[in-house]
Amino acid sequence: MPHLRTIAVIVILMISSGPTWARLELDDASIRQWADDVFGRALEDHRFSGLGFVAVQDGKVVSTLTYGYEKWAGKVPIDPARTQFRIGSDSKTFTGTAVAQLYDRGLIASLDDSANSYLERVELPNWNGQEITIWNLLTHRAGFEEMGKGIASDEDISVPVSSEIAQWLMPQLVRPPAAARFTAIIAPVS
Repeated sequence: MPHLRTIAVIVILMISSGPTWARLELDDASIRQWADDVFGRALEDHRFSGLGFVAVQDGKVVSTLTYGYEKWAGKVPIDPARTQFRIGSDSKTFTGTAVAQLYDRGLIASLDDSANSYLERVELPNWNGQEITIWNLLTHRAGFEEMGKGIASDEDISVPVSSEIAQWLMPQLVRPPAAARFTAIIAPVS
């Protein structure tokens, strides 16, 4: 089942951007009606415990809504200015966008560059002298082990994290970084 937060972001982006989409002026009342229908029903179905939602158009906040609770046990409401949510895999979209912008501005010469040439506080390991590239990281083909170390911690960690914590969280390389950008599967047509 897709994450509702991801769906909301995609819908708002589709409504408010792109030359192929008709421009739609967002207003608080319409957004509330839509969000109450989608998120209110999902909350009633116990599909999530808490959700924060913001709609932005032309750099201005049009609507800020919350559903559920920050702490369900005590019925502590979500405070949009204070409550923190785990961003999870949504950060992949932001990271890819940021890298594309840096590349577009010439601040990254090539996605095939060693990622270490752009890092200051940590150094990624290499596989028998083979460096991990930016492309390897973006496509999840750097060769790192699967792990969830520190992902469910309730401990406060200062941001940005120290280089010591970043090294502690660094997964081990367990396979060589993928060399080719694209893999083609060729199968006979019957």
